[in-house]
Amino acid sequence: MSYKLKSCPFCGGKARFGQRLNLEKGCKFEIWISCTTCKASTGLLAVRAEVVRAWNRRTEETEIHD
Repeated sequence: MSYKLKSCPFCGGKARFGQRLNLEKGCKFEIWISCTTCKASTGLLAVRAEVVRAWNRRTEETEIHD
């Protein structure tokens, strides 16, 4: 399955997947997405669709009131 990643919400840089095998957690893969420019990243998750949803989530712009 192919996933579309939004650009970095902080600097606009390109996003990329990372993964590692965690032997301490019973040989489970941990997946994250990080920016190639500023190194911002998601937390470690086990499901690729969840990490994509976390990376692509943006807050709605709201008006600031004094």
